[in-house]
Amino acid sequence: MIASAVGSLTQPLFNKGQLIANLKVAKAQQEEALLAFQYSLLNAGSEVSNALVLYNSSTEKSRLEADQARSLERVVSYTQQLFNLGSASYLEVLTAQKSLLGAQLSKVSDDFYRMQAVVNLYYALGGGR
Repeated sequence: MIASAVGSLTQPLFNKGQLIANLKVAKAQQEEALLAFQYSLLNAGSEVSNALVLYNSSTEKSRLEADQARSLERVVSYTQQLFNLGSASYLEVLTAQKSLLGAQLSKVSDDFYRMQAVVNLYYALGGGR
């Protein structure tokens, strides 16, 4: 019994090198986990920031294109009235309509990007995973 007690007390002395190596490995693993966590935080912050920038820019662009579409609707109406009075050609009416259609398509595209930004923001904040 005394021999086993002495053996268990002296065992850490003989395994000191192994214990120190295990400690260094554990500290390295802890440092690796900390760096991975910090990377995840930076990546998440970047994703949220990118989604917010995309949302804000597409919202503003969509608002401006809605204003442009309203103006072009008036242009189409005025051009149609001029055509009815004989002061404009039908080509001018078609050109005005084409401009209006382009503005409307551009607005739809920006509305899609705004919705996509909301989805990206939802995912960046941890939703849907």
